[in-house]
Amino acid sequence: MKTTTALCMGLLTLGAACGETTFVAQESDLKGFSAWTQTTTPKQGGGASAALLGSAHDAMDSSITRTIYINNNATRVDGQFPVGTILLKAHTKAGVMTGGTAMAKRGGDFNPSAKGWEWFILNASGGIMARGGAEVLDGACNSCHNTASATDFVFTR
Repeated sequence: MKTTTALCMGLLTLGAACGETTFVAQESDLKGFSAWTQTTTPKQGGGASAALLGSAHDAMDSSITRTIYINNNATRVDGQFPVGTILLKAHTKAGVMTGGTAMAKRGGDFNPSAKGWEWFILNASGGIMARGGAEVLDGACNSCHNTASATDFVFTR
């Protein structure tokens, strides 16, 4: 009993409830993303990208290239990415980051309508400008990514 209690207390200290795994990404967790695994060939804005994404992810701007990275090269287990998975989409122009977006599998009871994913809007240095669940961009992230619910809300992997 003491071992279980001590273990649960340790998990709570790390931000997890006993028997449940959670992860709260910090800005430091996003640093060094360009060394992560690249998930797809970089996509240029305009054309088919614009038709598919509309104004999201700078898709309308043909001078912007979007490259997606994953922090742990995770694969789905029982259809779900593990808690702690981060996907980051860097928006670059002439090789310089202009901003980006990210999503982190937070788990627990966070954003249940998107199975625990948290959404991030990033500035040109990769810093977090905005973050959250269903409320981010008035629900646009949840709504769009809901169309990929069969692949754990991820389009590219």
